[in-house]
Order: sequence, then structure tokens, then C-alpha cells
Amino acid sequence: PAAVPAARMPHIVLAVGLLKGSKLDDVVRAAAEAGVSAVVPLATSRSIPKKHAGGRVERLRRVVAEALGQSGSRVPTRLLDPMTVQELVSAMPPSPGSRLGLFFHETPLAQSSIHRYCTDVPDEIIACVGPEGGFGDDEVRALAEGGFMSAWLGPTVLRAETAAVFAVASLRVVCLERSSWSMTASRE
Repeated sequence: PAAVPAARMPHIVLAVGLLKGSKLDDVVRAAAEAGVSAVVPLATSRSIPKKHAGGRVERLRRVVAEALGQSGSRVPTRLLDPMTVQELVSAMPPSPGSRLGLFFHETPLAQSSIHRYCTDVPDEIIACVGPEGGFGDDEVRALAEGGFMSAWLGPTVLRAETAAVFAVASLRVVCLERSSWSMTASRE
């Protein structure tokens, strides 16, 4: 089989709701192993409060360091301080050609597919995944008004930690295999 040519890979930033227990550790570990450039813990209306995240940040930074050491990833994943959705929208606004902002939602709000969003590979993709229960209505509105596009991962409702890993994997595959896409109808 012919090798797939290397594609330009954008930096992926995973913004994920502050999850309970060790679930966030697992997401951060997987993100670092997958070559995510930064992880932003999001304080949302349905996550644990931002004021309770302080002690977890240092532990999560250790999780990143361990995952990078084990995986051999060449991407130095950074764990940023927790932000609210509004702070994220202000700090990392989408910009055509430069930064694509996506938020993953359990219902098909999407105007397009992940493939179409990534047709013109930006320099950076911000992938936002809510906590258990998803983003609140005000957060969805803030993301959409801030230029983030809605993406959908299919008809099943995924646990937050599964959705985060699935979102990163989907973006990586779409971007890595971009040069082999065929936008023509498949023959069955």
C-alpha cells in the first residue's frame, strides 16, 4: 500500500469542562499523548467551580509531563490555567485561516461537517468540549457569538471524557488524512 503523504498538522487546543474525580486526568493524559499543544480546563455552569480547580492544576501539569515522557510526543503540551467560556472566547477568538474554533455539542447544531470545517487547514484549532451535561445555553450562545462553530460527534450521547478524546482523534485524523480525501460520491 502507498504511504499517505505527511499533511500539515495544525496546533490543537483542547478546552474541556472541569470534570469530576480522575476523569480530567485521563483526558489530559490522552491529549498529551495525542499531540495536543494545549489543554484549557473550562469552568462551566455544569462543571466543578473554577475556585476548586487550583489544586488540580499542578497535578494535571504532572500528568502532562508523565504522558509526554511515556509517549515520546514531540508536541510540548501545555496545561493552561482554568478559564470560563467567556474568558476563552476573549483570549482565543477564531480568525479565518489562522484559528478555527469548534465546540462539540450532543445535538446536531452544526452548520457543516468536521471535514468541511477543516478543508482549509488553519494554524490552530480550538476544540471545546463541555462537562457532563454539556454546555449551558448561555455558554453555547457565547461560543457561537464569539465565532466558534458547532460540531457534532454523532447520534449517541458520549460521556464528557469520551467526547474529548473522540473530538481530538477526529480532528487529528481529518487533518492528517486531508490529502487523501475524495469529495466525490462513493461508489457502492
